[in-house]
Amino acid sequence: MLIYAPPALQAPPQAVLPPQLTLEAALGIFRSRGLDLLLAEAAVAQAEGDLRGAKALPGPQLGLSTGKSTGYVPQLPGQSDRSYGASISDGGAIGDILSGRHGLRIRVAEAALQAARLGRRDALRTVGAQVKVVFIQAVLAKMNLDLSTQTRDGASRTLGLVQKRFASGAVSEVEVSRAEVAFLETEQAMESSRQAQLTAQAGLAFLLGERGPLPAFEAVGVFDHPTLPPALANETPASLMDVARAQRPDLAAARAQVARNEATLALARREWVPDTGWSLGVSQQGTGQDALQPRTWTLGLNLTLPSPSRVQGDTARARADLQFLSLLQQKLEAQVALDIQTGWAGFQAGYRRVARMEGRLLEQAKKASDLVAFQYERGATTLVDVLDAQRTWISVKAEYQQNLNDYWSGLFQLEQAVGKEW
Repeated sequence: MLIYAPPALQAPPQAVLPPQLTLEAALGIFRSRGLDLLLAEAAVAQAEGDLRGAKALPGPQLGLSTGKSTGYVPQLPGQSDRSYGASISDGGAIGDILSGRHGLRIRVAEAALQAARLGRRDALRTVGAQVKVVFIQAVLAKMNLDLSTQTRDGASRTLGLVQKRFASGAVSEVEVSRAEVAFLETEQAMESSRQAQLTAQAGLAFLLGERGPLPAFEAVGVFDHPTLPPALANETPASLMDVARAQRPDLAAARAQVARNEATLALARREWVPDTGWSLGVSQQGTGQDALQPRTWTLGLNLTLPSPSRVQGDTARARADLQFLSLLQQKLEAQVALDIQTGWAGFQAGYRRVARMEGRLLEQAKKASDLVAFQYERGATTLVDVLDAQRTWISVKAEYQQNLNDYWSGLFQLEQAVGKEW
């Protein structure tokens, strides 16, 4: 006995991340391999199947019958104790078309398909922005690791210098302990930076569709010294809200869902129309004038009266669903306004802080740290001054990189909120 087995679903091959991964390459991999996009595409395929099913009409029903008259003995030619019959019915297709239910089911399925397609576009918007944010975090984590490494190397040189001075009797053991503590702190900071980099890389690999162990790669790109995008120079949160209303796919999907439920409500109300079934039949027993039953044609109509309780329940549920989706649409529009305002504030504040730090603060903090270290090597200052200057430089540099993160994250969140890339 042969049993049909459907072909197994083939999982797409894993994304292969290059050793040096740029933002453009990451977005390209995401658009072709991202798991969220694959799920959205599967939802579109399901909706397309539902639409094909909604367009289909019930198939005709064919009936065949035969019978035998007991106790009847044919006496004349053409008489028979056997009867035969055949019938065909429309299966309710004519009633579906005339009542409008068939067209309404198509409208429901078409709106659902439109919502699914918009859902895929929305996955591109939301998860694409998330890919950008996590990519920036991976790049900045590498910058933090480089800073931690440089700081550790500087603390190591300072510790070596203090140990030499202690061996010559120039400093006390207290300064050796302080220098060693400062060095060990930089070792701890470097380990934390390495962990943060691996965490960001793992999150990015997941978004890009990696299914196995974390591959060896590095997110690369120049993201310091950012400039204000020219397209945003004359924009305001109010003008961006108008753009979002026209371009955000989730808003369009919400409108499609409302249209779908409007059709569902109309379909529920149409259930008051009785279901009809037309049939055409023929039966015969014997042949000729002496047949017990000559060939007889019949035309039939069956009516299935609606159940008031069921129709009222379906209508009430569809009306409640429509009201619920309308409220969700209003909430989403309010969320869009909040997202734009939040992204705008973070983007603008991050840009101003970065510009201020790149003006003088970074330069002066680095210069002060180098000068104090040089003076200590010449014996012109204390170890406390060296450690304090180094901590200040590390703090300023870390703050600068956090401001970079705030700027880029704010920009990408603003892109996500508006539904437009700059």
